[in-house]
Amino acid sequence: MPEANLADNRRVLVLRRFDLRSDGTYLGCEDFCVLSGLRAHARYHGGYETIARRIAQFVSPEQQTGALEQFFSILALSCAVENGDAHLKNFAVLYENPEGVVSLAPAYDLVSTTLYQPRDTLALTLGDSKAFPERSTLIDFGRRACGLSKATAEAILERVAAGVDAACDEIDQFARCGGGIGVTAAPQARWRAVSAQWRSTAPSAACTVIFQSRVSPTRSNTT
Repeated sequence: MPEANLADNRRVLVLRRFDLRSDGTYLGCEDFCVLSGLRAHARYHGGYETIARRIAQFVSPEQQTGALEQFFSILALSCAVENGDAHLKNFAVLYENPEGVVSLAPAYDLVSTTLYQPRDTLALTLGDSKAFPERSTLIDFGRRACGLSKATAEAILERVAAGVDAACDEIDQFARCGGGIGVTAAPQARWRAVSAQWRSTAPSAACTVIFQSRVSPTRSNTT
């Protein structure tokens, strides 16, 4: 994740841009829609297996193992918080110059879409489905598409679950404290809803099942 800070009034999240050098010039940045030869309107086409294949195709060889673990981590987090907007344009690679090292960009544009669209699904297919997956399905994807060992895939899921659990504790504490100056009860209720939603889909890392089984209809994405 890029460096992030919450403003003192707790109304603005400030992120450091990961595509800028220290002197303010831009790094090369290509999203996976471009890398797949697709226009922006096709960003919901295809599957997460496609991204794994493009990582193997475009990321520098010495970066690929870490990039595939990073990609699996981002996908696992998107499933944990039910992010239905992890499409091809929300994954990218970075490079200093066309002949230099190519790496996977940090996670960006993560949002819990089912808080606003309760029947939302994955943006792309995982296997043959857009339903948010069970734990075993994610582990199988990690092994099959990302080349991870079962132990590595399980360890990543445990880290994701622990991180979500810790974030829920922080959200609960923030809501109990009133959420900052001038914040009304409505945002506090939404924060509690976020915490409840995340805990239902990614309970404590100590639990056997981190990602519960769900059945969601496939939808046509328009965002």
